[in-house]
Amino acid sequence: MESELSCATNKQTVSVIMPIYNQGEKCRIALESFARQTMPNFELLIIDNHSTDDSMVIVDEFANSFSNMQVITCEEQGVSHARNKGLAHACGDLIIFADPDDAVADNLIEKMLADMSENVQMVISGIVQLDFLSNRLIEKSGLKKSGQYSRNDMVRFIMKQPLLFGVTTKCFRRDVIDDFNVTFDQEMFLGEDLLFVMTYLTHIETVYFEANYLVDYYRHVQSATHCQKELLIFDAKRRRQGFLLWHRMIDLLTLMDPVALRTAKARLVIEKIQLLKYMKLTKHSSFQAYRQLYRQEIINAVIPVLIHRDVSLKYWLRYHIGLAAWVLMTYRTSNSKKPGE
Repeated sequence: MESELSCATNKQTVSVIMPIYNQGEKCRIALESFARQTMPNFELLIIDNHSTDDSMVIVDEFANSFSNMQVITCEEQGVSHARNKGLAHACGDLIIFADPDDAVADNLIEKMLADMSENVQMVISGIVQLDFLSNRLIEKSGLKKSGQYSRNDMVRFIMKQPLLFGVTTKCFRRDVIDDFNVTFDQEMFLGEDLLFVMTYLTHIETVYFEANYLVDYYRHVQSATHCQKELLIFDAKRRRQGFLLWHRMIDLLTLMDPVALRTAKARLVIEKIQLLKYMKLTKHSSFQAYRQLYRQEIINAVIPVLIHRDVSLKYWLRYHIGLAAWVLMTYRTSNSKKPGE
């Protein structure tokens, strides 16, 4: 259905951008959530990323639930392309991104619209991570008290809360996106939303954090039918994307906050540890060379992480376990040669 929102309206309006690609029955979760919104006057943009299953049939079932829904079809070029497509068509003054398999609180739009006062340029809500099959709570991320925070304070908080890396817990101002040409990098499939968030943050001053947990993020267990070879191929691509992501994050955070910058550098070191693990697992021919290349850098990096705990507890533990394993691996390898060799 065509949107009833006018791009020329003077009222502060909301556009929700939801990319969908072969989600099937899972997309009912988000659609039902938005159909129950206490503030119904918003624009819903469904970006069909050329789904080949019955996702769009399910979307059509909800057509009567929204008087302001558009379905836009685009080629299968990834979620970043779909979100950029949504931005190009959105009429709202405020932008909310949604994932089709996440649930949102019935008052999500109402709360975010109320929180976006004149001197606030971004609203962030708490998020809960649940197991998709059992609905079991895995973890949650948020603050105990709602209120306004400086850009740098919020950057530091986000950098230690991986659940907040995404765009689906946030409300953005359209004028900031347009004025500074903030878009999703279509070459990235890992961390593209974090790059969008941090790029946006470089251009604003004040963030409102909503203490209520307004988004339920469902974690789907990866199918056991994926063979080891496929997982290793994906892991190789992920390692390359991880390096690119954190190098770019370091460039962005250099302009903002030294504390968050240390966190990004710590995460880059974690990526290097993971790369070494991957290379050892796959018996990569360059493993020894890369181990020597990163050796001193990894050892030196442990000091600021120990002092400042520059990553969240989860990644802090992962970092130190990875570091200890890597140092042990180095020691055992260097001392495994037989006498006389």
